[in-house]
Amino acid sequence: MSYPDREIYQKDIEEELNIRSASASTLLKKMEAQDFIRREKVSYDDRLKRILPTSHTVEMKEPVERHIILLEKRLTAGIGEEELRVFSDVLKKMQENMELTEKGDGYG
Repeated sequence: MSYPDREIYQKDIEEELNIRSASASTLLKKMEAQDFIRREKVSYDDRLKRILPTSHTVEMKEPVERHIILLEKRLTAGIGEEELRVFSDVLKKMQENMELTEKGDGYG
């Protein structure tokens, strides 16, 4: 079984979540201790470890996805497609504004 479709390393998580190396390391250690992930050495670099889900985590995937779909349906009940599109556009703009603020470009 190939899961996920690509290899994941700590650096990928740091970049995706925009967190420091120490924070990612702490997070991954906790996830490993709780049997959510395992780290596996790669043959070409002794310092590098690939992050893999455990069988426990893979088993949880489908129920979690079902729960997310149900929650999304509840949250968007009675909201039209156009309203959701506008909401999404506004959230994207707010995210862009936050990224500019983090880069030191001020508030506008």
